Amino acid sequence: MDEFWSYVGNKKNRRWTWYAVDCKSGVVVAWQNGKRDNVTCESYLKK
Repeated sequence: MDEFWSYVGNKKNRRWTWYAVDCKSGVVVAWQNGKRDNVTCESYLKK
């Protein structure tokens, strides 16, 4: 599991992508894009 950020339009409008990768196959098994807050985190962990 890891995360990275990018922006839309300007750097004040950050969006985070959280993702989980299977170690053996290298396949992304879950991801969530949004703000870096508890709501986004909880949505990601439910996947």
